[in-house]
Amino acid sequence: MAAPGSPSAPRPTPLRCDHCGRPVRETEHTRSAYRVDYYSLHTGEVELCFLAADDAERRVSFQRLVTPAEVITCADCYRDASVQEERERRFRPERGAEEVSRE
Repeated sequence: MAAPGSPSAPRPTPLRCDHCGRPVRETEHTRSAYRVDYYSLHTGEVELCFLAADDAERRVSFQRLVTPAEVITCADCYRDASVQEERERRFRPERGAEEVSRE
């Protein structure tokens, strides 16, 4: 099994949790409720980019996704604190860099 968050590639059917490997099901909807079996995190390597406004006095910064990756987490693994921390690090890598720079 590939590492969680490895570069996106065509997903095999059915989807599997990138943490424990179990197959996951699509969300089931009824008239009065729904059941979620997995969460999908779209993440990957980014680069900081800048865009100048028309007046050239202002710049807008944004992060451009360079290498997209999708992390599938089943509902069972999602409850695990270490999995939630890993997902947060992957979604907000700048926070991990801030923590390292403080040490």
